[in-house]
Amino acid sequence: MGTIYRLPYVHPDIPLLIINGVGILFAGIYIFLALKSSTGRKRVTIAVVFPITLVFIGAFSAGIFVGVQTPDRRSVIVGPACDVSGILTYVSTIPALLRAWRTKNIENVSLFLTGAGLANSITWLIYAILKFETFMMIQNGIGFIVCCIQLTLYQKIIAAATDLPR
Repeated sequence: MGTIYRLPYVHPDIPLLIINGVGILFAGIYIFLALKSSTGRKRVTIAVVFPITLVFIGAFSAGIFVGVQTPDRRSVIVGPACDVSGILTYVSTIPALLRAWRTKNIENVSLFLTGAGLANSITWLIYAILKFETFMMIQNGIGFIVCCIQLTLYQKIIAAATDLPR
């Protein structure tokens, strides 16, 4: 969604368009590796959800470019869609974290992934503040809060599992 937002026809910003393009490349590699390494139900889920996602993004983009005539109006529609997409990305690790909280077993929660999410949210939040990019501030501000909560829960799960003083 961020790439659509950065297109010259919506909200032009060439450096971020390039960064988002590289992000799409990395996401494609990640999805390919996930498909290759997964088996059974997980592979089917990825194989079904990924094309549906592409169709949704394509239809959304076509609708915006055909139905909305000015870049300012497109920004007002695509920006909140980017916020929703970004926030969903940040909260996607919460189910695993809640499962770890219930079972007191942290093995399925990636500290690296949570830390990377925190670093990502801080980096883009600083950029958004400097450039006064409202939509980026919203998603990355919420992402920062979510990642801080996740790291706190991670620490509490570790402490509970090892009976460390809290």
